Amino acid sequence: MDVDELLLQESLVTNDESLKTKRDRLLTVVVSGKSKMFLGHQYSSEDIEKMKPQDIDALYVKYENALGAKMTRNLGKTIINLYTKAVSHLFTIDCNDSLNYDLDTNPVIANAVGSLSCWLYFYMGNYLAPLMAGLITTDHISFNERKK
Repeated sequence: MDVDELLLQESLVTNDESLKTKRDRLLTVVVSGKSKMFLGHQYSSEDIEKMKPQDIDALYVKYENALGAKMTRNLGKTIINLYTKAVSHLFTIDCNDSLNYDLDTNPVIANAVGSLSCWLYFYMGNYLAPLMAGLITTDHISFNERKK
């Protein structure tokens, strides 16, 4: 065997493992009952098992896009909530909910926060969970009561 044949063989094994991982993750989504939410269609386990590799790849991309959108949207809302809380701690704000709404619906801010969220998700992956836990916990701390 020459080097090219070895690389091709290793590539095929890696692709098989990757395909199995993708198929398993898609099956988990289907079994959890969230097929429609993440895949856009109600699939059964049998549907996923019968899919060709290129169909699995395409559906997995759809799943990752839906998951990423939900995660980045949630992270963006948490960042805006935390920002509002910090500002209201330093300044008198008429209505925190109104400020949150205005910041969240502003297209420039929403786009920037969305880009930041995507960047964090892309570079941190699963390590984003502890950061999210910290941000969400901080968002639930009442700074005003602490001052008294």
